[in-house]
Amino acid sequence: PAAGTTLTAGDGTDTLAMNKTAYATVAGGGTYTAAILAKITGCEVLSITDVLATADAAYDVSKIAGITSFKAAAGITNGATAIVSNLGVNSTVELAGADTAIGNLTANLKTDTTADTMTLKLNREYIDDNNATIGAHAASHTVVAATVETLNVVSTGNMATITPVAGYKADLVTNTLTLDGSNALTSVVVSGNQALSFASTAAMTKLATIDGSSNTGG
Repeated sequence: PAAGTTLTAGDGTDTLAMNKTAYATVAGGGTYTAAILAKITGCEVLSITDVLATADAAYDVSKIAGITSFKAAAGITNGATAIVSNLGVNSTVELAGADTAIGNLTANLKTDTTADTMTLKLNREYIDDNNATIGAHAASHTVVAATVETLNVVSTGNMATITPVAGYKADLVTNTLTLDGSNALTSVVVSGNQALSFASTAAMTKLATIDGSSNTGG
């Protein structure tokens, strides 16, 4: 929104979407003073709409009051590491975008307690083969959530719209998740409609539970 505009979101989970240039303007002070930013209320998710990169400054969701969660709507440049900071209690981080935009994300909480929970939604784009055979698609995700104890992983995918052929069978996606450096984890809970591949590391000495009973993707 333009500086000075009052923006009031409704009930439920509302997303404030902007590109990187707009975020830098809003978060950088100047015209967008604290009083101006206070005119934006009711949003819970900050969504950045272009591809993130290592050179980007950390995306601080707390710049706008009420925002606690984050979406990388176009993904992260392959080989790059982006940072999101000051995530709230029970926040959600979503990794979306093309299956080639598979860089790393460091997700930092605003407050570190001994029982922090975060939801991680894996939602890369893919194109279904649209035939009578169940095809296989792969998507990779790398996240460091160093101070999170319970990670709820929603393993899904964003399929491009198709007109199904006769005898159509939906393809399957396997999301491969790397969590190296997330060494406070005690529990990983997996849900969603697509498969998940995850391997713990020797440094995850506190990880006691991996629960995939709610996942329907296999």
